[in-house]
Amino acid sequence: MGITSSVGLATGLNVDDIVSKLMSAEQQPAVLLQQKSTKLSTQLSAFGQIKSVMSSLQDATTALGSADKYAAMSARVSDSSALSATSSTSALAGSYNVKVLNLAQGQRVASNSGVASSVAAGTLTIQLGTYSTDSNNVTTFSAASTAATPINFTGSTLTELRDSINAAKTGVTASIVNDGTSDRLVLASDGVGGATGFQISGTDGLSGLSYDASTAASSNSFSSLQSAQDSKIEVQGLTITRSSNTVENAIPGVTLNLTAKTTTDPVVVTVSKDNSQATTAVQNLVKAYNGMISTMNAMTSYNKDSNQASVLTGDASIASMRNLARGALTQSVKLSDGSSMRFSDMGVTLQKDGTLAVDTTKLNKALTEQPARVAEFLAGNSSTTGLSKLASKTLDSINGTNGSLAGKTKGLQSSIDSIGKQLDSWNTRLTAIEARYRAQFTALETTISSMQSTQTYLTQQLAALPGFSS
Repeated sequence: MGITSSVGLATGLNVDDIVSKLMSAEQQPAVLLQQKSTKLSTQLSAFGQIKSVMSSLQDATTALGSADKYAAMSARVSDSSALSATSSTSALAGSYNVKVLNLAQGQRVASNSGVASSVAAGTLTIQLGTYSTDSNNVTTFSAASTAATPINFTGSTLTELRDSINAAKTGVTASIVNDGTSDRLVLASDGVGGATGFQISGTDGLSGLSYDASTAASSNSFSSLQSAQDSKIEVQGLTITRSSNTVENAIPGVTLNLTAKTTTDPVVVTVSKDNSQATTAVQNLVKAYNGMISTMNAMTSYNKDSNQASVLTGDASIASMRNLARGALTQSVKLSDGSSMRFSDMGVTLQKDGTLAVDTTKLNKALTEQPARVAEFLAGNSSTTGLSKLASKTLDSINGTNGSLAGKTKGLQSSIDSIGKQLDSWNTRLTAIEARYRAQFTALETTISSMQSTQTYLTQQLAALPGFSS
């Protein structure tokens, strides 16, 4: 018969407690394997953190390879309400006086009152071109090379005409505005500049719609709201016109974005060397490197007071990676003029604790006085392999696809997977062992119970014998 409680009825043994203690002893190898797996997983996580900070260092090192950072120029304006300015690396340092005489704009006209009621099926033709006025104040229209666009209109309302004009995509956009008395059809150039002017002529049901700025106003069914014109500026007293409000290279290497006409005083545009991009790139590198050092130190430290080791204490590979990274960033680079340069020449030095520090004054001086030399040292050129590329190659040997970190993590993961398989095997075995123990105790209980039954039977038989006395 089976054991139905944790205490055997025949033996009085606490089977569950005995089996639990026996299994505790049997489980010791599996416990040790689990402890080893946990330790390896913790180490794998630690190497994951090192990989993360190493990736940040790689990114910061790669960022040093952009030569434009070291030749960057900035452009500042004295009045940002009139214009803004951006500069390229080809800009020349200096101050420039700029006046905004005109902003580039497109043409805009509005239909006269009463036009809405005379709209019917017909053809409306829009021709793009340029209006010009000579010294005698005579205005003429020069058609653009693009042919006039005829719009075949079959509707009868101003709204339908607006939609037909917009669907034709003539370079002119139509809208309807109510002036408080009647609806007005407003036509406006899609772009800006003197070449965005236009003429309008209609036939049949639209014969009453026309506009030509070079003719008498009385012959037009539209009124001018704004004439098309180019932008016009003065730079150092020289007049310059452009077809847009973005003016490039009026000041060499500088783009001016015009926003409003100046009134009296010119806007002063100051172009100067901009070290901010290069300074940020160097500071980001130092920050990333120090982050790597801090993480590695935390993973390998040993607390003498508490006798406590860290997760990677004693792992020689960490010291090797740290030494490689330090050597990669503090190495000397031979330049094309035969001289050599290293980070310390521009204010980045190694400290006693293994971190890097930046002397911003020395860094700014190097960037200002030797931009080409710094650019060659960090970014390289056709004849020099810069520090960015040299260091990146070394860092890739640590953190690349086939780098030492990848090998380390692959080995740890392999060990963890192997232990997992061993644990699965052990768990299967332990289940069988526990079943065997319980079967043995069940057999023991059955045997004892049987013996007890026999004893009871014999006692009863003996008691029935004549003359038997207890």
